Amino acid sequence: MKGVRLFVAVAALVTVATRAWAYSASYDQTMTNGKETFTSKVYVKDRHMRIESNVHGVQAIMIRNDEGFFNYMPQEGVAMKLPGLNVAQQPVQDVDGYEAYLQKQHAQKIRSETVNGYACDVYQYTDPKGGPITAWVWKEKQFPVRVEMNGPDGHIVAEMSNIQVGVPIDDSKFSLPAGVQPMDMGAMGEGMAGMMGAARGGAGAQGAMGNVDPQQLQQMMKRIQQQQGGDETQ
Repeated sequence: MKGVRLFVAVAALVTVATRAWAYSASYDQTMTNGKETFTSKVYVKDRHMRIESNVHGVQAIMIRNDEGFFNYMPQEGVAMKLPGLNVAQQPVQDVDGYEAYLQKQHAQKIRSETVNGYACDVYQYTDPKGGPITAWVWKEKQFPVRVEMNGPDGHIVAEMSNIQVGVPIDDSKFSLPAGVQPMDMGAMGEGMAGMMGAARGGAGAQGAMGNVDPQQLQQMMKRIQQQQGGDETQ
């Protein structure tokens, strides 16, 4: 188990570019990193995305909308606003304009073959941040079906199936449930700094952390540890 970085890698598999017209897609995603496999349901609509995953038995939903990035845990009923996503491990980018993305990367077509029922062209290119990448691209929709690359934790394989392009997706998919107030991880960091200052006789640790329920925070951090695959606290 390897920590939120693997979950974030799953969440970061989709990065969509801005277009002048609406773009939407949904698909199932399976990501294998070494001996671990993660499955997700992904929804994309223009710059918005939603990824529903189950990581080590923990249900988690990653949302990106106009207000930022959010990690929502339905079992706990809590959400976090994240400063951003770590894209260093992302195998797939620009699914709404993948052909142009491949051209930008100077990708070379090496063969054609069928993967999971999709007739694909196979491309190879080198990402300056991630190294060599091989992509199987569905000819009909110019949509990535399989991507392989080497990541910090080993070989990564991402496979997409049940791909539906141009399907209607309600905007509510990209919003947190009513009544869920996300905790700002940036503000929490400031609060932690304040707590350290208080321990040294400085200012009190009120403010950013003052309205956080300690028990809720403890449960949430335990869930984060499980997602990250780090040391788990019972």
